[in-house]
Amino acid sequence: AVFESIPALATAKGTSSLTDNDLNKTITDDSTDNTVNNGDNLSFDYNLKWDDTSRENWQNIVSDLNLPTDVTYRSATITYKDANGNSSAPITISDAKGMTNSTLSYTLTKDLGTIDASTGYTSADIVLNGTATNSTGQEITVSPAPATFKGDNAIETTSTPQFKIEGNKVP
Repeated sequence: AVFESIPALATAKGTSSLTDNDLNKTITDDSTDNTVNNGDNLSFDYNLKWDDTSRENWQNIVSDLNLPTDVTYRSATITYKDANGNSSAPITISDAKGMTNSTLSYTLTKDLGTIDASTGYTSADIVLNGTATNSTGQEITVSPAPATFKGDNAIETTSTPQFKIEGNKVP
């Protein structure tokens, strides 16, 4: 018996990072400095990128984000980009106000890819903004939180990087 693999119809990549906007640093899985301060403004960036070797656009993408704990979430936006790097206006994800330290599901309003003229966007950035929250007097470690992006013809997963939140300083 001979088995051959069939190339995927759509291929994509999902990555995530954390930016501490107060300390002006980005944290990834490879970062050696992954500590933020209690009360710092954080942005979690989930980037989806369609691969131009695909034979179809990545269609009907549903994002299921397990949100990192110990963060009070304020807002979420999505921005689409075309192959030339031109961005759409940020779109507010309306469910963001009701986010808790659990999950956010969102269906992207655009397909990703350039195969058919209905789109031209090749990537999407989902950004969640919040505040690091540590009411203990000790440093806490926030575990990676997985995210899944399921489309009709491709599935991608990623996780937020592990990070630490400094404890409140006790006088």
